[in-house]
Amino acid sequence: MAEHLPIELVLEILRLAAEARILVDRPWVLQLALVSPFAYDLISPVLFRTLVIGRSNIDRVLDLAGSERGQRLLHLVRRVSMCPVPDISLIRTPRAGKLVALFGLLGNITELATTSSILQLLTNLVPLAPHTLTIYRHSDSAIIPTLRALTGAFCASLTHLTVPYWDIVIPPRRAVHPEMRLPGSLDAVPRLTHLALWVQAREPRTRAKGRILMARMTAVLECERLEYIALHVASCSTEEQLELESRAAELADPRLHLWCDHRANEGSMGYVLEAAASADFAACRNAWTQARRPRPAA
Repeated sequence: MAEHLPIELVLEILRLAAEARILVDRPWVLQLALVSPFAYDLISPVLFRTLVIGRSNIDRVLDLAGSERGQRLLHLVRRVSMCPVPDISLIRTPRAGKLVALFGLLGNITELATTSSILQLLTNLVPLAPHTLTIYRHSDSAIIPTLRALTGAFCASLTHLTVPYWDIVIPPRRAVHPEMRLPGSLDAVPRLTHLALWVQAREPRTRAKGRILMARMTAVLECERLEYIALHVASCSTEEQLELESRAAELADPRLHLWCDHRANEGSMGYVLEAAASADFAACRNAWTQARRPRPAA
């Protein structure tokens, strides 16, 4: 049948097939790309759209910037996750130069997930303008000062932001300056419309989460320009989910969404588990795809 179809339609079918299978069967998509040179050129942007950098591949990825073939592949990348590899060893050694060179070739990325300290290094030296940003608080670098230190072009492009709950929802008595509280802390990102907050259910300060978390979410809800607000609660039990949904329903704000993540995760956004974060990023599993409107108690 294929020989009777216009070549443009056949190629579009191949591209759509690759798009549909890339998250569940990458080897199949790779085999599809090897059908012909035309298929490879068409499917390469799908294959190399997402780049996940971690401890196991950091040196190989950094070396890509030094080869012509590697540079061609890097230009195809649109999504980058740099989970908390030992970031101090990156920004205080000669590898920092390689890191800057690498991201200099990733100017087309639309989504970035990395630590606060690496983010500050990159935005001071590389002209990045992603639409979606996830900040892992791997070191002692606070999130809000990181946001306010970002370059104008970087901040001007951001529409979707994911940050740790406890780094941005600061109790009023601890926020010395108004800009360190919501909504003032988000003034640095004027186009932001989607905000996701990540919290670890097992952290001691999250014990009374149903009452405390939602009480402090009112500060987030005061940001009228936000169109979508998500709370991602990791290691969430069924009992905790019921309480969270009940408290969230009381707020009666249609922008508020919950992702009660029942998967075991002993890390926290402060020291996020690299394997879990990498897998979620590669699978496009995040607050934008997983969070749902809270269900009111029966």
